[in-house]
Amino acid sequence: MKDPANSLTLPEWGARFGASERTLARIFRVETGMGFRDYRRQVQMHAAVGLLIEGASITDTAAELGYESTPAFIHAFRITIGVTPGRFRDQER
Repeated sequence: MKDPANSLTLPEWGARFGASERTLARIFRVETGMGFRDYRRQVQMHAAVGLLIEGASITDTAAELGYESTPAFIHAFRITIGVTPGRFRDQER
């Protein structure tokens, strides 16, 4: 949560902590009620909402969260939040 742009995969986390990907995935689902990928997206979108409310541009928000492209961020935001980041920001004003 401290670094929403962190792109380490579950196998990479496993290697860091000496656990298998499968074990981490199972524990993650038990502890959070969702898979690792979904949790990561929730963390990113929570951070995105904060950045957009503070006035960050969509492009800057996408870059801050580690997205390789602004369209990829817009797509993820729309799927998760239900509206595009631009529409979200307009509604918050």
